[in-house]
Amino acid sequence: MAARKRHKGNTIGEGFLALPYSVLNSHLFLALSPHAVKLLLDVAAQYRGDNNGDLALAWKLMKPRGWRSEATLHRAKRELLDAGFFYETRKGRRPNVCSLFALTWPLLDKSDKFDPGAAGGFMRGEFRFKSPLTVISGAGQNATPTAPAVVARAA
Repeated sequence: MAARKRHKGNTIGEGFLALPYSVLNSHLFLALSPHAVKLLLDVAAQYRGDNNGDLALAWKLMKPRGWRSEATLHRAKRELLDAGFFYETRKGRRPNVCSLFALTWPLLDKSDKFDPGAAGGFMRGEFRFKSPLTVISGAGQNATPTAPAVVARAA
Protein backbone atom coordinates (compact mmCIF):
# COMPACT_ATOMS: atom_id res chain seq x y z
CA MET A 1 0.00 0.00 0.00
CA ALA A 2 1.47 3.35 -1.04
CA ALA A 3 1.98 5.99 1.60
CA ARG A 4 -0.19 9.05 1.15
CA LYS A 5 1.23 12.51 1.26
CA ARG A 6 0.40 13.92 4.62
CA HIS A 7 0.17 17.55 3.54
CA LYS A 8 -1.19 17.55 0.04
CA GLY A 9 -0.52 20.76 -1.87
CA ASN A 10 2.07 22.17 0.52
CA THR A 11 4.88 22.49 -2.03
CA ILE A 12 5.93 26.01 -2.88
CA GLY A 13 6.69 25.25 -6.51
CA GLU A 14 9.28 28.01 -6.90
CA GLY A 15 12.49 29.22 -5.31
CA PHE A 16 12.33 30.92 -1.94
CA LEU A 17 14.57 32.90 0.35
CA ALA A 18 15.26 31.69 3.87
CA LEU A 19 16.77 34.20 6.30
CA PRO A 20 17.78 32.74 9.65
CA TYR A 21 16.62 34.50 12.80
CA SER A 22 20.28 35.03 13.70
CA VAL A 23 20.49 37.36 10.69
CA LEU A 24 17.15 39.11 11.20
CA ASN A 25 17.67 39.66 14.93
CA SER A 26 21.32 40.73 14.83
CA HIS A 27 22.12 44.26 15.97
CA LEU A 28 23.93 44.91 12.73
CA PHE A 29 20.95 43.88 10.57
CA LEU A 30 18.69 46.17 12.57
CA ALA A 31 21.14 49.04 11.97
CA LEU A 32 21.28 48.57 8.17
CA SER A 33 19.98 51.27 5.88
CA PRO A 34 16.91 50.42 3.78
CA HIS A 35 19.08 50.26 0.65
CA ALA A 36 21.41 47.73 2.29
CA VAL A 37 18.45 45.55 3.33
CA LYS A 38 17.11 45.66 -0.25
CA LEU A 39 20.51 44.70 -1.66
CA LEU A 40 20.82 41.87 0.86
CA LEU A 41 17.47 40.49 -0.33
CA ASP A 42 18.30 41.00 -4.02
CA VAL A 43 21.60 39.14 -3.74
CA ALA A 44 20.30 36.45 -1.37
CA ALA A 45 17.57 35.70 -3.93
CA GLN A 46 20.33 34.49 -6.29
CA TYR A 47 21.39 31.78 -3.82
CA ARG A 48 20.25 28.32 -4.93
CA GLY A 49 21.89 26.21 -2.23
CA ASP A 50 25.02 25.37 -4.22
CA ASN A 51 26.34 28.72 -5.47
CA ASN A 52 27.32 30.67 -2.35
CA GLY A 53 30.36 32.69 -3.35
CA ASP A 54 29.20 32.99 -6.95
CA LEU A 55 26.65 35.75 -6.33
CA ALA A 56 26.91 38.96 -8.34
CA LEU A 57 25.65 42.48 -7.82
CA ALA A 58 26.84 44.08 -11.03
CA TRP A 59 24.95 47.16 -12.13
CA LYS A 60 23.71 45.32 -15.23
CA LEU A 61 22.01 42.75 -12.97
CA MET A 62 20.74 45.16 -10.32
CA LYS A 63 19.28 47.88 -12.54
CA PRO A 64 16.35 45.66 -13.67
CA ARG A 65 15.68 44.96 -9.96
CA GLY A 66 14.83 48.64 -9.40
CA TRP A 67 18.22 50.15 -8.54
CA ARG A 68 18.43 53.69 -9.91
CA SER A 69 21.89 54.79 -8.83
CA GLU A 70 25.26 53.05 -9.04
CA ALA A 71 26.50 55.18 -6.14
CA THR A 72 23.65 54.00 -3.90
CA LEU A 73 24.31 50.41 -4.93
CA HIS A 74 28.00 50.81 -4.08
CA ARG A 75 27.22 52.34 -0.65
CA ALA A 76 24.82 49.50 0.17
CA LYS A 77 27.42 46.93 -0.91
CA ARG A 78 30.08 48.58 1.24
CA GLU A 79 27.70 48.64 4.21
CA LEU A 80 26.96 44.90 3.88
CA LEU A 81 30.65 44.05 3.51
CA ASP A 82 31.54 46.15 6.58
CA ALA A 83 28.75 44.56 8.63
CA GLY A 84 29.85 41.04 7.68
CA PHE A 85 26.76 39.93 5.75
CA PHE A 86 28.69 39.72 2.45
CA TYR A 87 32.16 38.35 1.72
CA GLU A 88 33.96 39.12 -1.56
CA THR A 89 35.28 35.96 -3.20
CA ARG A 90 36.53 37.59 -6.40
CA LYS A 91 37.57 41.17 -7.11
CA GLY A 92 36.22 42.54 -10.35
CA ARG A 93 38.66 43.63 -13.03
CA ARG A 94 38.66 44.99 -16.53
CA PRO A 95 37.61 44.36 -19.18
CA ASN A 96 34.55 42.38 -18.11
CA VAL A 97 35.07 40.29 -14.95
CA CYS A 98 32.59 41.14 -12.21
CA SER A 99 33.14 40.83 -8.48
CA LEU A 100 31.59 37.81 -6.80
CA PHE A 101 30.20 37.61 -3.30
CA ALA A 102 29.11 35.10 -0.69
CA LEU A 103 26.48 35.38 1.99
CA THR A 104 28.04 34.72 5.37
CA TRP A 105 25.28 32.68 7.03
CA PRO A 106 25.40 29.59 4.72
CA LEU A 107 28.53 27.55 4.04
CA LEU A 108 30.81 28.72 1.24
CA ASP A 109 30.54 26.54 -1.88
CA LYS A 110 33.70 25.72 -3.83
CA SER A 111 34.32 27.35 -7.19
CA ASP A 112 37.23 27.81 -9.58
CA LYS A 113 36.05 31.40 -10.08
CA PHE A 114 37.30 32.59 -6.67
CA ASP A 115 40.49 34.61 -6.27
CA PRO A 116 43.39 32.56 -4.86
CA GLY A 117 43.11 32.37 -1.08
CA ALA A 118 39.59 33.83 -1.00
CA ALA A 119 38.06 30.68 0.48
CA GLY A 120 40.55 30.75 3.37
CA GLY A 121 39.39 34.18 4.51
CA PHE A 122 35.70 33.32 4.62
CA MET A 123 34.21 33.33 8.13
CA ARG A 124 30.74 31.84 8.42
CA GLY A 125 28.42 34.07 10.44
CA GLU A 126 30.90 36.96 10.39
CA PHE A 127 28.13 39.41 11.29
CA ARG A 128 27.82 37.66 14.68
CA PHE A 129 31.40 38.56 15.60
CA LYS A 130 31.28 42.24 14.68
CA SER A 131 31.04 44.63 17.58
CA PRO A 132 27.47 45.71 18.28
CA LEU A 133 28.94 49.09 19.28
CA THR A 134 29.97 49.67 15.68
CA VAL A 135 27.60 52.07 14.06
CA ILE A 136 26.96 51.61 10.37
CA SER A 137 26.31 54.96 8.79
CA GLY A 138 24.21 55.44 5.68
CA ALA A 139 27.42 56.06 3.74
CA GLY A 140 28.59 52.55 4.54
CA GLN A 141 31.52 53.73 6.62
CA ASN A 142 32.07 52.30 10.07
CA ALA A 143 32.22 54.91 12.77
CA THR A 144 32.97 54.09 16.36
CA PRO A 145 30.97 56.22 18.76
CA THR A 146 33.07 58.28 21.08
CA ALA A 147 32.45 58.46 24.80
CA PRO A 148 31.42 61.83 26.18
CA ALA A 149 34.23 63.83 27.66
CA VAL A 150 34.65 63.50 31.41
CA VAL A 151 34.59 66.87 33.05
CA ALA A 152 36.24 67.16 36.45
CA ARG A 153 34.47 69.41 38.87
CA ALA A 154 36.47 71.92 40.82
CA ALA A 155 36.09 71.45 44.56
